[in-house]
Amino acid sequence: MDRLWIRTVALATATFLMASFLLDWFLALALPTWGFERLWEALLPGYRAGRPGAFWWGLVASAATGVYVGVVFVPLYNFFHTRVAPGGRDFR
Repeated sequence: MDRLWIRTVALATATFLMASFLLDWFLALALPTWGFERLWEALLPGYRAGRPGAFWWGLVASAATGVYVGVVFVPLYNFFHTRVAPGGRDFR
């Protein structure tokens, strides 16, 4: 496997988390008794369901979390990829 690129991983992760938030938001509207609000309140800092702007805050926080994962994970992966599996060989 080749090295990973921060931009690619950050955009893919941010898009995935935003899509998950949107899906859960619409499911919460359709099924209000399932308690999706508590899930997002636990996962996203500063998010409180029912407050004005909660939808936009959740969407932005999901995107920021995805970018954070890409910025932190990719350099770690690339570091260990070059150290542990030199020449592309599997280290098993």
